[in-house]
Amino acid sequence: MPVASSQFQLVQGKKPLKKSELALSSNLKGKYRLGQTLELAKANGSQLKRTKFKIVAFVKSGEIWSQETMGTASSGTGQLEAYAYVAKSNFSGPANLARLRYSSLRQDSFASKAYAKAVSQKQAGLTKLLADNGDQRLQSMKKQTGQKLDRQESSLKKQQAQLALYQQQGGQVTKKQLKQLQAGLAKIQAARKQMAKWPKPSYQVYTRASLPGGEGYQNFVSEISSVAAVSNVFPVVLYLVAALVVLTTMTRFVDEERQNAGIFRALGYNKRDVIQKFIIYGLVASTAGSVLGILLGNYFISPIILRIVCMGSVIDQVPLKLHLSLVLFTLAAGLATAVLPSLWVAWRELAEQPASLLLPKAPVAGSKILLERIKPLWRRLSFNGKVTARNIFRYKQRMLMTIFGVAGSVAILFTGLGIRSSISGIAAHQFGQLLRYDLLVVKNPQASQKAQKELKAKLASNDVERKLPVAFYQLQEKVPGSDEAQAVSLIVSQDKQLGGLVKLDERTSGKQLQLSQNGAVVSEKLASLAQVKPGEALRVKINGQAAKIKVAAVCEMYAGHAIYMSADYYEKATGKKYQ
Repeated sequence: MPVASSQFQLVQGKKPLKKSELALSSNLKGKYRLGQTLELAKANGSQLKRTKFKIVAFVKSGEIWSQETMGTASSGTGQLEAYAYVAKSNFSGPANLARLRYSSLRQDSFASKAYAKAVSQKQAGLTKLLADNGDQRLQSMKKQTGQKLDRQESSLKKQQAQLALYQQQGGQVTKKQLKQLQAGLAKIQAARKQMAKWPKPSYQVYTRASLPGGEGYQNFVSEISSVAAVSNVFPVVLYLVAALVVLTTMTRFVDEERQNAGIFRALGYNKRDVIQKFIIYGLVASTAGSVLGILLGNYFISPIILRIVCMGSVIDQVPLKLHLSLVLFTLAAGLATAVLPSLWVAWRELAEQPASLLLPKAPVAGSKILLERIKPLWRRLSFNGKVTARNIFRYKQRMLMTIFGVAGSVAILFTGLGIRSSISGIAAHQFGQLLRYDLLVVKNPQASQKAQKELKAKLASNDVERKLPVAFYQLQEKVPGSDEAQAVSLIVSQDKQLGGLVKLDERTSGKQLQLSQNGAVVSEKLASLAQVKPGEALRVKINGQAAKIKVAAVCEMYAGHAIYMSADYYEKATGKKYQ
């Protein structure tokens, strides 16, 4: 029995089962209401049989995770702003999307490197398998359409012959009948000419990350990976601080209980019995602290972090699991942190004779510190300053605890503030300084003459400040530094400075770059992942054809991957004419 995939999450209402019912994306919940009739505009090439639907539900997609960046669209502004679900019976024509599930990948986490690597291998295999399907599909479509046109042409010619015979026999034929036949034949000839211009169908193999609208999934995985990376660093800092606190606390506790320990030793108790007091204290304190930390971390701090990560996505909450292995490790680390210092400090003190333990501990012998040897500086210190300096070197454990505690806390604080400051400035710099255009208009070769005239008039209007014609390609490239294929934008232009709409700079030196005849300009992140430097080669596939591109320079770019190429070098690298 087939297993359903890519199911939506029902937010309100019921699942659309009738032809007239529709489920709308939840981001439009405030704009529309249940029971309202929604009429859709009929787009060219649409397979929908009807345009009027009744809204019966608000849902969240299982594939489009982001509520803000839903992906690209072939109409409107080019950005998907909403989506809807209707019954399958509302569509005419065959399905144009297949979703595949591999049983061998069910055990792997979607965010793991093993899963990404395995999916990438499956994607490469399918891409290779479908490499020649475009030609076969085009020939099949032309054959079917040609046979249909042949039948229509044969029928019209037969009618024409019958009319001619009828006219020869003295019958009267109107000019309207002849015009209808001639118009039909002309329409068939026009369809044949149009059929000859049909582009080759393209087959794309997407993963959940590269699927149009999958930006939310990719961002979620990236944010989860970032949180995981940070979570591997912070516990180490906090653990070291906790170890210093425990060591200092237990040292002071043993010192305060020195005379009591001497009394017990004098009464005949052995060292083991006396040390048990300190070990039990450490066990109780560490166990209580560890259990409280586990509960707070898992049920208070983690939900806050996850709410921040899931903000702006369709994911309401992530189920939290209490990992037994991590719990046991935390308890063991907490016990070790408390017991070992307690045991070491107590054993060191109890090494003395009971008579010595009954006496106050002798003060540490005075000795000159380093600052005292620097006489010009030492003479200028006040009495309190000298006492403070001596105490710092006298109580080294407390000094280290303070230094590392404050240093760790401030490091975590500045890490958070630094990350926030860096991320908040990236978008403004990327889309305000580097990418200076507002829209990327992609021409549809199948667009009508009317639509092309409207576009031409719009581009020539005063609303458009600047424009630049370019050749634009969207590539899917597998680079060595990434487990999944990366989306790469290839822009080819005859203007070496890209009309001032894209600023090409070298980040470290600030040097301004321009397109040349000897290579391409590659964005910094892509060059880093592909491990290429200026003067080296980068291999890509443009429209399925492998090409070896020389990297002339690396430009500053923070969001997305891009390759900028001059028209001359494009023709040199691909052997194809620039259009």
